[in-house]
Amino acid sequence: MQKTLTLKLSNGNEYEISFPTVGQFIDLEVAKQKLSKGEYGTLVQSGTAAAYEALEMIDIMASLTVFTPKLIKDMNIRSLDGLTIEQAKDLRTAYQAQFKPWLNDWFVKFTEAAEKK
Repeated sequence: MQKTLTLKLSNGNEYEISFPTVGQFIDLEVAKQKLSKGEYGTLVQSGTAAAYEALEMIDIMASLTVFTPKLIKDMNIRSLDGLTIEQAKDLRTAYQAQFKPWLNDWFVKFTEAAEKK
């Protein structure tokens, strides 16, 4: 299990992410609720293609805000809501290929540890 991840974007920028803390897991879930205006569960239950796409972007935005705040600063945008389609596509590609599998591995480890108690 990798303790760090170097998130590489197509523009050549790289961001070092350290293994998540319990606080970051909590912050991540709180950020998802904030970004979805408290409707994350409703979007999950919807099951529509549009809801799935919205959930994916919420997950990406929440993850990058919590784990790579420097990336947001480097993009020179006020918030992730202001991303262009091109920027969102680049972030999504990096998130799905690099970050999501890494975070999922950590989440599995976290839940396995909790189940052993």
